[in-house]
Amino acid sequence: MNTSASVDLRAIPVFADLEEADLKLLTKFTKTKRFPQGTSLLKSGQICSNVYLLVDCRVKKIGTNAADHMLDGGEAIGVLEVLKGQPMDADYHVETEGNALVIPATALEEILLLSPSLGPTLVKALK
Repeated sequence: MNTSASVDLRAIPVFADLEEADLKLLTKFTKTKRFPQGTSLLKSGQICSNVYLLVDCRVKKIGTNAADHMLDGGEAIGVLEVLKGQPMDADYHVETEGNALVIPATALEEILLLSPSLGPTLVKALK
């Protein structure tokens, strides 16, 4: 099991009470990555190849159709776009250096097939 991802997942409120089996499954496909300030995570129009679960970094969403806003620890980026196969509708830039958990888009479907109960948990991380 990816111990670092396991610890980081427990730090995100929506995953704090995750069943041990679901935690192990999710961490099997999850990597913890540190992002420096100024990193461009995603661009509008880009097909999302990863889901990002923010641990302690702040990310600015710069939208074309919505007001800019900040995303903080505990929030997810890219879940719906990956599930729907749609391009991103905004740019996402790291404002404060920190960690995020990265789940490859190719793994998300497998995770949800093996544990459908994780679907609502991931949706709760969307804000």
